[in-house]
Amino acid sequence: DHVKNSIRREAAWAISNICAIEDNEAIKHIVKYPNLIEALIAKMYTDEKEVLTILLHSVLSYIKLNHLIVREVLYCLGNCIRDAQSAELKVLLDKGLMRGLINLLSTSKSSELLILAMTTLGQILNEGDKMVQMGARANVYLLMLESEGGIKVVEKLQHHPDDKVYKVVDELINSYFFTEQQ
Repeated sequence: DHVKNSIRREAAWAISNICAIEDNEAIKHIVKYPNLIEALIAKMYTDEKEVLTILLHSVLSYIKLNHLIVREVLYCLGNCIRDAQSAELKVLLDKGLMRGLINLLSTSKSSELLILAMTTLGQILNEGDKMVQMGARANVYLLMLESEGGIKVVEKLQHHPDDKVYKVVDELINSYFFTEQQ
């Protein structure tokens, strides 16, 4: 339980770096600690005034969230997804990753966090496209996004005043939301 935001941010950054290792073994070990993943995802549901629990190396500490911590969490989750096998991605999604991203996209005022969240969402949807290429009938992650109201949230961001956010939203929509009619 540390009072300094910088220490709490560094804890999220450390997990992010572990997940950034280009070795699926690192991701497999992180996913073995569901409380850690749940805590990381739960942070996306909060604002700067809420206090949450995070498990880092099996030790509980309480953190008050701020922009920098959420940013590190998004980097961490993006790194997990980048190298995750489908079973590992399923664990992340089962722990609430999709809901957390949708919540962040609907509540955050930070362009940086919105872009990171949409980038992470794009990674998930890309994995769903890979499954379709391997014979799946549909992108299950896109269906999950739709069933949780995420498509409407992303579409609302088309009117965001930041051009960088708009460009990422446009790319996400054009890449995953529309299919060509044959």
